[in-house]
Amino acid sequence: MSSQEIKKHVKGYYQAQTLSDDKMQQLMDMANRPAEQDSTNNTSWFSVLLTQQKMALVASFMVIVVSYWGFVHFEQNRIFKDNFTQIVAQEIALNHRKQLNLDFNEIDYTNLNSLMHKLDFQVIKSNHVNLSGLEVLGARYCSIQGNIAAQIRLRDENGKVFTLYQTKLTEMLKNNPGNIIQSIDQVDVKQWQENNLFFGLAVSLDSAS
Repeated sequence: MSSQEIKKHVKGYYQAQTLSDDKMQQLMDMANRPAEQDSTNNTSWFSVLLTQQKMALVASFMVIVVSYWGFVHFEQNRIFKDNFTQIVAQEIALNHRKQLNLDFNEIDYTNLNSLMHKLDFQVIKSNHVNLSGLEVLGARYCSIQGNIAAQIRLRDENGKVFTLYQTKLTEMLKNNPGNIIQSIDQVDVKQWQENNLFFGLAVSLDSAS
C-alpha cells in the first residue's frame, strides 16, 4: 500500500470518530452546569442581601415610629399636667376671691378635725410651707376638682388674708407636679403635696383681702 493510500485511510478513520447525539448533549450539560450553579448562587446571595436590606429598613422605620409616638405621648402628658395645674389654680383663686362665710369661727388646727366631721381625711399643719406666723380665722367646707376639701382662712400680722386648702390626694390630683406658684387674676396660688394630701395656698396681690 502506497503512502498516499495510508494517509487517506488514516484521515477517513479520524473523520469517522464522531460522538453520538446523547454523548454530545451530556458534554454540553456538563459544560453549562457550573455556570447555572454560579447563577443560582449569585441569585441566592443577592436575595439574601436584598432581604437583609429590607429588614434593616423596616427596623429603622419601626424605631422612628416608636420614638415619634413616645415623644407625642410625653408631650401630651406634659401638656395635660400643665393644663391640669392651671385649672386647679384657677379654681383655688376663684374660691379665694369669693371670701364666702365661714362654717367654723375662732378655731385652730387642734380642733379642726373634731369639728369638720364631713371630711374623709385628717387636717394637718403643713411642714412644707411655714405658716407659723399666720392666725387661723376659721374654716369652711369646699371642694377641689369635685373632692371635699377644707378651706382654712388665715391672716398675717399686716392684715393680709390667705386661704389654705387641704383635700385627699386623689389619682387625678397626683397629676399635679406640685411645688408650683402661679398668678391667676391677681391671686398668687401655690400648690404642693404632703402626707398623701393636696395643698393649695392663695393670697391676693392687690389688697389686704
